[in-house]
Amino acid sequence: MSRIILALGIALSVFALSGCASRKVAPVNIKDTSSFHQSLPFADSPFDILVDDMDGNGRADVALVSHGDNYAQVFLQQDARTFIAGERQPIVGFHPGDLIRLSTARPRYLAAAEGQNKVLVLEPGPNGSLRQAAELKVPVPRHAASFRWPGWGDSVVVSPFGQDFLVLLKNFDPVKGQASERLQVALSEKEHTIRRAEWVRPADVDGDGVDELLFASNTTQEVLMLKYPGPDGAIKPKLVAKFRSGAPWDVLSADLNGDGALDLLVPNQSRPFVIHVLLNDGHGNFQETTALPFPTDMGLRRFAWSKDKDGFNYLFGVGYGAIAIYRFPNNWDGKAPVPMRSVPVGSSEGSQDVVLQDLDGDGWLDGIVGRGKGPQGVWIVYGPLWERFEELSAARFVLN
Repeated sequence: MSRIILALGIALSVFALSGCASRKVAPVNIKDTSSFHQSLPFADSPFDILVDDMDGNGRADVALVSHGDNYAQVFLQQDARTFIAGERQPIVGFHPGDLIRLSTARPRYLAAAEGQNKVLVLEPGPNGSLRQAAELKVPVPRHAASFRWPGWGDSVVVSPFGQDFLVLLKNFDPVKGQASERLQVALSEKEHTIRRAEWVRPADVDGDGVDELLFASNTTQEVLMLKYPGPDGAIKPKLVAKFRSGAPWDVLSADLNGDGALDLLVPNQSRPFVIHVLLNDGHGNFQETTALPFPTDMGLRRFAWSKDKDGFNYLFGVGYGAIAIYRFPNNWDGKAPVPMRSVPVGSSEGSQDVVLQDLDGDGWLDGIVGRGKGPQGVWIVYGPLWERFEELSAARFVLN
């Protein structure tokens, strides 16, 4: 009898120890990949989603940022569609914004620590951990993007929260956390204006081989861009488009009509609930054509664009009440209807970020949505997305 009690005690001890370990790196997906959609149990609405191979095993991992609770959490993909949850990482600072991959050979990331007035350079550690390598003071940074201009090397543009200027970090050195020059670019010639910028998107829209920095201002209903100023020129915003209403806050660049020039897609946050379509003449001049409707009466949120394995271009996005995917015909003329499929979601699904990328390594694009509410903070639907959305729609699927 004593041997049985001793064996039971040892078994319980082992179970307790394994339970403690599982809290650090707990598998979050039962190894059943028969379903084409799943959720990751992130406890908040993710403000930013980063997809990258963070542990070097050849599979894409998912890093999520909580703006309100001040942490990031990495979900490591061990096998296709099987993830291990890392611990919460407060290292991203107070009220963190974007987490982006820098243009470095080894994985390095830039975190916008808005509440600390810093950008932080982070490196991946074991088991989904992150460690700080450098930092640089920047006023209230919320969004960031890396870009290259002639003579500028690897540079970073930062959008400060609620401010009427952008910060350009020229020749940013992620090892030292230094820039050869810091430029504060006013978004208007007048002081203290209401013109604000959210995400800044680098894209070569005039075909000269040098990126422009594009952004939308939801306070002035505009799309603007910063052009490379030359060796000694001044950097000033140039107006690309102005709308009567809609509060646009993001810009996507894509060659919609197959002419080799990047066109623009600009979703509205408020009425009219449409996606503006701006066609490029090849020289960076844009003409608005018929807007794309979206199945909501409450507002659009985030969108992503990419070309899939089947040769079609897809626009994937979320608004309050629906997640939708659009399939663009090859060499679209800007007028023909664009097929769209959608699935309903709760009216609180105000996603801050979406990703359109091959996550499981099968060559098909997958859609990742940061949910606006609920304990299952991220919803993933695996490709081929066009067929998957048809199945979801036919089953009257609702993401609750």
